[in-house]
Amino acid sequence: MVFKSLIVAAALLAAGPASALVDLQGVCDQATGQFSFTVVVVNDLVSGSTDGYQIVLEQTLAGSCDKPSLANLPPLALPAWQEEAIYEVELGAPWPERTWLYRAALLHPDGELELLGPFGDVTPIVSLAWGRAPAVRGVLEADASGTRFHIVPCEQDCDQWLCYQDLDLSRIHPSQYEPHIRSGEAVDVYGDLLAYVPAGGACLYVSEVEPSRGDPCAAVPVEATSWGALKSAYR
Repeated sequence: MVFKSLIVAAALLAAGPASALVDLQGVCDQATGQFSFTVVVVNDLVSGSTDGYQIVLEQTLAGSCDKPSLANLPPLALPAWQEEAIYEVELGAPWPERTWLYRAALLHPDGELELLGPFGDVTPIVSLAWGRAPAVRGVLEADASGTRFHIVPCEQDCDQWLCYQDLDLSRIHPSQYEPHIRSGEAVDVYGDLLAYVPAGGACLYVSEVEPSRGDPCAAVPVEATSWGALKSAYR
């Protein structure tokens, strides 16, 4: 079975992406753990020679403070000025049952990395997971009225450009989440992150809430000796 990814429009805290026209989509084949991406880019950045310029995908483990790395993909050349290129590439899931975030960027010949986005300071983000993985882990909170909910992510979750501030819990029974509100205990929240959030709308539609297992805010190890070890430690 192939699950479609979630494409999240995220406002970056750092310098905004370039104004290239770019679209990034991804799916995960749950049978094989293969990530497949479609990258569409129109070059309105480099009017001269494009030799040495490459389109790359920045890869981040959600819930980790590790610096983003570049996904291990074949070189994707920047097309000529104002021309379009469409790339179909594949990548094995780095680890199962973890959420991975991908953003398109332009790698300059001098090594500079420039994020790509369709407009302003917004860049498309693809969220993929092989197996069951939470959208966010943290403490469930509510406002004074008890009608608006949000997640305070664990300290090591540095992905603050993802929106966890308005949760829609209407899809699940209150008995599943009410015991966790203001409990101070970390929970795993599953659901759909919206690509574009309307004014005043929710940005995470929750399908399930459950207590985090093991050490809920422990950092993910750099290396895992086996899938079994990883699953026993984090699931």
